Amino acid sequence: ARIATDKFSIRDIKYDFGIQLTHLIDRMQSVTIGLVYTPKINAKSPIYSYDQLLDAGGNVKQILKSDTIPSQVFHFPHSFGLGATYSNQNWLVGADGTFQKWEGMEYPSAFDGMDQDTRFNNRYRIGAGAEYVIDPLSRDFFRRIRFRGGFSFANSYNNVNVYDPINNSNLGTGGFKEYGVSIGFGLPFRDTYTGRVSLLNIGFDYSLLQPDNDYMIKEEMFKITVNMNINEFWFFKRQFE
Repeated sequence: ARIATDKFSIRDIKYDFGIQLTHLIDRMQSVTIGLVYTPKINAKSPIYSYDQLLDAGGNVKQILKSDTIPSQVFHFPHSFGLGATYSNQNWLVGADGTFQKWEGMEYPSAFDGMDQDTRFNNRYRIGAGAEYVIDPLSRDFFRRIRFRGGFSFANSYNNVNVYDPINNSNLGTGGFKEYGVSIGFGLPFRDTYTGRVSLLNIGFDYSLLQPDNDYMIKEEMFKITVNMNINEFWFFKRQFE
């Protein structure tokens, strides 16, 4: 078998800057706003290119090519994010969005044969969700259940070459749109001794990766998640015995 590989390793420092402000409307209501920013990263790395023949056991039989391409540029974009939540005794509602400026970012053309104008798209992502509880202080178990729902939308930051195998033609480049919907609930369990409440969280998520072209792969995924938030004193170290 003939195997061609390209290897590179990037080392750099990534910074995230953020600020969060909370305004108390009254004793039961509050609004929180958050901002986050990540600066652009200009990284470089050599690319090590190998073309090898392997025997039946997977061992290297012959090296056809071994090359090093020095100082290749890899850019990672500016990223901006904004989010806000509103909460009261019964509701928690939130929304957030992010923007990544991928257009014009440099990347070695040896990997995909594309140029800076066709390789990347500016990426947008928006999401919103809500949680509702009838009465968090009720003795009725059902009235303390937390009901949740949300949705998200995003586009892909990278394009791929699209090929028509039937007509043996190149259709240019294409990307993806990402859609997501989720519902779930949190089942409360109260410790009768301490009064602390833990939650068993169950969620159902559906996501769709919709391509721009019929000759690209469409993906659908359904996911079930289960986790537990334990709000107990088990792991607190006692000060007095």
